[in-house]
Amino acid sequence: PKQTAQALALILHDARRAGIEAWVLTPTPTGDTFHPEWPKAVRAYQHDVHRRTVAAIREVARTWGAPLIDLDQAMSPPRPEWLQPDGIHLTAAGHREVAARVLAALTRR
Repeated sequence: PKQTAQALALILHDARRAGIEAWVLTPTPTGDTFHPEWPKAVRAYQHDVHRRTVAAIREVARTWGAPLIDLDQAMSPPRPEWLQPDGIHLTAAGHREVAARVLAALTRR
């Protein structure tokens, strides 16, 4: 999460210097079936990393005043048809949902 936040801040800095308005998106939420083959402790750790990464991205967007499309919040809880059996990667329906939400946010602006 810390490295993600640092990299995102650098991207926003460079975009601003170039006169570009960069939008920030959080990752989509994970589902209950998140890598069911992994040991419970590993899954819990990965969920924690996801949660902390989303929080870090939100904080960078707030700090930089960058427009945020919070897919984690908007798509929680995820519908089963949005996620592949591993509980993290999107299906075609999940990608369509992301595209629709991004388009809606961009056209509201």
